[in-house]
Amino acid sequence: MRGKKIGTALVGAVRDHLEPFGLRRILLATHDAHGVYEKLGFREPARPDQWMALVFRAGGLGDMSARS
Repeated sequence: MRGKKIGTALVGAVRDHLEPFGLRRILLATHDAHGVYEKLGFREPARPDQWMALVFRAGGLGDMSARS
């Protein structure tokens, strides 16, 4: 379904929905669509080496020692 801008519309709607909550940051992971999301205001973190992620798996956290 690439090229139909469905992902862009969805991420834009989520961003717009969350804006009134006063969040300081919304994170987005993408492998190859950085330019698409930059158009929606996303930027690379200033210090990506300071960020970590907690990945939830279906049914809970799973093995906390596993890496994704």
